[in-house]
Amino acid sequence: MIVCVCNAVRERQIRELVAQSDTRVRMRDLREQLGVCGDCGKCARRARGILRDCADRAGDPVAGHAPAGGFAGIPVTAGTTAAGACAAT
Repeated sequence: MIVCVCNAVRERQIRELVAQSDTRVRMRDLREQLGVCGDCGKCARRARGILRDCADRAGDPVAGHAPAGGFAGIPVTAGTTAAGACAAT
């Protein structure tokens, strides 16, 4: 689904960026790397929703990444990140 009509940015591109990032992806990162919200700004709500969804799927509503030891009862497997769950959609 296209999120940003002005720059033809798809939801898949945002999710892939989050999944590939080692740090928290913010709206500023989306604007700088993909052009999201760089023109009219109508895509802001949808883009924020996607970032929140990725963080929720990772189990961390604040940063979108699990801490090094994982969350209580949810270990992080070697070679994976919690954000990787977002790319699966």
